[in-house]
Amino acid sequence: MIQESVVLALEDANRVNYKSLWLNALDDEERQLLELFSFGQVRDVPTELGFTLSDEMWVKLKRLTLLDLCCQNRTVYLDRVRRDCELGSLLEAEHLMMSVGNWVDFQIDQVSNDIHILQCHESRDVYNGEQELAVVKPNKTGQSILKDLRQWRNKLQGEL
Repeated sequence: MIQESVVLALEDANRVNYKSLWLNALDDEERQLLELFSFGQVRDVPTELGFTLSDEMWVKLKRLTLLDLCCQNRTVYLDRVRRDCELGSLLEAEHLMMSVGNWVDFQIDQVSNDIHILQCHESRDVYNGEQELAVVKPNKTGQSILKDLRQWRNKLQGEL
């Protein structure tokens, strides 16, 4: 059974990070749900876990998926937002984008339907092998980020 405090945290519109709750989860269902909100995206939701998500949790997971997109790209197309967040229309994608305005500075070009990311003020949790994952296969881990930073440093040193 999922604790009420965890449900409230998952439905909190302003909360972005859940790793500390995931590390201290009391049972498997709670752990899987917190893993999803810590590191996952809409596409990662297993069918059986999807039934436990409230409407507020679904919206929150879509916002977190969008935050991932914004933090990993300088330009995001509304159609990709629509697909990745499993939305019905570009208008829904635009509304979802507006809902992350306190996390991300951006400009929307309504002619080309692209979003220019200016700055991300928040970022998702990073998986660093703290415990086994049961639901999510993250595309970024602490080790992969460290590797990318080392490559970037080496590239900069080579240009000097």
